[in-house]
Amino acid sequence: MQDSSDAGQAGLEELIRQVRDLQTRVRNLEINSGIAPAPAVPTLAAPGASEAEISVVPQLDQTAALVPVLGKALLAIAAAYLLRALAEARVLPLPVCVGAGILYSFVWLFMAARAAPERRGVAMVHGATSALILAPLLWESTVRFTALPASIAAASLIGYATFGLLISWRKNLDMVAWITTLTALVTATALLLATKDLPPFTAAVLATAAVVELSACFNHWLHERWVPALLSDLLVLLLTYIAARPQGVPEGYAPITAVQVLAAQVALLAIYLGSTAVRTLVRKFTITVFETAQCVAAFLICLEGVLRVYRGDRLATASAGLFLLACGAFCYAIAHVVLANKVLSHRNFHIYSVFALALALSGSRILLNGPPLAAIWGAAGVLCVWLGKRGGKATLEWHGLVYLLFLAISSGFLSWSGARLLGTGAGWISPGLAGWIAAGALVLAHGSASIRVLPIGAPWDVKTRTLALAAGAVWCAAGFGAAVVSVACMAVAGEVRTTAACATLSTAVLTCLTLVAAWVGSRWQRREFSWLVYPLMVFTAYKLLIQDLQESHKLALFVSLLLYGGALVLLPRILQGSRRAVGDPPR
Repeated sequence: MQDSSDAGQAGLEELIRQVRDLQTRVRNLEINSGIAPAPAVPTLAAPGASEAEISVVPQLDQTAALVPVLGKALLAIAAAYLLRALAEARVLPLPVCVGAGILYSFVWLFMAARAAPERRGVAMVHGATSALILAPLLWESTVRFTALPASIAAASLIGYATFGLLISWRKNLDMVAWITTLTALVTATALLLATKDLPPFTAAVLATAAVVELSACFNHWLHERWVPALLSDLLVLLLTYIAARPQGVPEGYAPITAVQVLAAQVALLAIYLGSTAVRTLVRKFTITVFETAQCVAAFLICLEGVLRVYRGDRLATASAGLFLLACGAFCYAIAHVVLANKVLSHRNFHIYSVFALALALSGSRILLNGPPLAAIWGAAGVLCVWLGKRGGKATLEWHGLVYLLFLAISSGFLSWSGARLLGTGAGWISPGLAGWIAAGALVLAHGSASIRVLPIGAPWDVKTRTLALAAGAVWCAAGFGAAVVSVACMAVAGEVRTTAACATLSTAVLTCLTLVAAWVGSRWQRREFSWLVYPLMVFTAYKLLIQDLQESHKLALFVSLLLYGGALVLLPRILQGSRRAVGDPPR
């Protein structure tokens, strides 16, 4: 029995040994074929060393491994200085030395990208070496020796930034991308300030921004986007300011043409509008705060720049207005045709809608003014309200209200109605054609969006929109009512008496209009008019305090107080009757 158990134990140990041997062979095959990483070499620590001391050993090894890399970097910088010395000694032609130095910096950038992913410190040192070679080389050859034209220096920076972003893509070396982008941007800005040659280096910054945005379209280097964007905005603003100075381009600056300024503005706009459109519409990403702010900034810079550089040029102004209107129509189409029914694009829909509204308002304001502008905004307001109500699109209704608000303010209709209600002068004083258009648009918009019976539990936005349209219609009626009553009294009593009683006449119009609104709200269940009753009474009380008590005669003041007090007595009865009519319990 003992012999058989010993034999079984020996057989089991032999089987375990063979399995371990097989595992070792498979592991070696995986390592040789590159499927599995090589095992880490164990770190020898002194006997009795603590766990913290043992963990420091690999960090020391990594730091020690960077020492030779730093030595190679210093040798590379020394070689660059050798090229500079050869150029100064006229041993080699200066253009040859400059070209060799630029290629030399590209080689070290390529070496940075060739570093293993786990050796990011090596990649950072090689990238920094490349930057330390290129930036001083371009500075001295462009500013000190003036051997390199500004256009060639700008092209070199564009190529450097593009090459750096491309080679850092495969291994996702974000540090190399940062180094190349910042080197190109800072060097271009420094050369621009030193040479005062704005167009080529502004183009270099814009091209770098375009490359970064192209990478962002593929969801790479998103954190670097704000640096070239901010610098591009500032340089295009500087270019526009210098070119648009009334005194001309300052002394010492390179010549700037209007075509160069326009090209820079259009490039800035195209870069960020294009990248935002690709990311949101093609790549289906959600629009970011950066993209929203940068698109707004690019639009403002481009629009203001065109109007400043080409001020007085009708063709340029008309082109800018038409361009804004075309962009607004495009944003409306994208928002309400492509993004309206997509739940995941909720933010994109609202951002595109706001852009569409702002572009349409600004474009039409640049192209038109006076009655034509009032007609366009009035038609747009009525159409948006009607389409929004029929299609159940609240966004379009809000847009319609904004169009009508801008129309009422720009046409002077709001101020005209206020003057008729609070002013002391009698007479008609026509609001003008734009005012008539505003009044008609307000009435049409309210009629097209009217709800027969507004539900009690309607959402707040529905109540707000309905109340705003009703308020516009009531304000319109109040202004015209005060003007008509004033003209009628003037025809009967004469101008002097009518002027003395003008405040009382306006009070009579407001109190009567309040009673009519309460009656309409109770008779036809138009709740929005019932909601306007108390704001109208508050406005009438304010008018009594600031106008009637100050300007009216005793008899006119008696009539004003009588009308206001009578309205306060009648209003609760009218509103209480409306509650009984619909079956509500009395309060």
